[in-house]
Amino acid sequence: MTTMKRPFILALIAIATTHAMAQTLDNSNVPIIGDEWLYVNCGPITLDGTGADQIWDAGDATSVGNVQGIQCLSPLNTTAGDYFPDAQFALGYAGTTTYLQADADGMYVIGIHVSSLPITSTYTDPLRQLAFPATLGDTWSDGYVGSYTYDDEVVDQNGEMTCTVSGIGDMILPWGTVENVLRLDITETYTEEGLGNTYVMERTLSEFYRPGLRTYLARLYSISTSLNGVPGGTSEGFLYVEEDAFTGLSDAHARSIGMEVFPNPAAEQATVILGSTGNLSLTLFDAAGKAVLRQAPTTAPGLIKATLDLQALPAGVYSLRAQSSNGDTGSTRLVVIR
Repeated sequence: MTTMKRPFILALIAIATTHAMAQTLDNSNVPIIGDEWLYVNCGPITLDGTGADQIWDAGDATSVGNVQGIQCLSPLNTTAGDYFPDAQFALGYAGTTTYLQADADGMYVIGIHVSSLPITSTYTDPLRQLAFPATLGDTWSDGYVGSYTYDDEVVDQNGEMTCTVSGIGDMILPWGTVENVLRLDITETYTEEGLGNTYVMERTLSEFYRPGLRTYLARLYSISTSLNGVPGGTSEGFLYVEEDAFTGLSDAHARSIGMEVFPNPAAEQATVILGSTGNLSLTLFDAAGKAVLRQAPTTAPGLIKATLDLQALPAGVYSLRAQSSNGDTGSTRLVVIR
């Protein structure tokens, strides 16, 4: 057991003292209820470069429209939440609410509500949007199937998304440089059939992630559509997160708390290992964003160890947050099973 844990312990020390040397998509990139982000909309730009040691320069990106806001919500507090009893959280933006689940192997879209129509689309075969863990060179594909009702007629939906973790490096944004960024290249084809029509959307995305940031740092997109075989509209652009939405984002590696929970999933109890300095507080939140467990571990030089008593908690996915007295923060997901 000691031999197996040693690489993790060394990694935690490295996270607590210096910049990380690698990036992995994992549960630290999953949103937590209460999160809120603002994105700047820009026109299309070119960001070439795949593989290791890249520099993606978007420093000259210029806003062309209103700032886009995204919120992570409790499904219970949304219009269509009753349609998605298994949803753990929802993302709301521009009149659209997307319902999601996060498991040990990835993050899944299970349905969408569009308030302007209004329609509620439920996926009988969810879309695996992110795979966990995923690092440079990893690829996955996933098909999805769903439907919605409009004017008393059922419209069938299906699609497929392919994702490749294609690069790692630094990203230059108009407000500063972010190190240790992972590039995810995505292609997707989506089809709707119903109401006497066939609608097709094709899009390509490049999303850029960094450790601990529970959304993408930036996104390149290109979208084209057709209706009954006739080409429709096209759009291209670039989004990047506003600096004010993440205080200290450019140096967040040095300020983040490295943490790991095992076993995960857990039943009776779980052990937390943290790499941090200063007094610490641990808070466990349920899927509705309610704090269900609070703890203040005993601090000492080096790594900190704490045990969580889970016996009184129902099965589900929880968010564990750590905060130190000097302002460092960290978060991870914990799955409780029964």
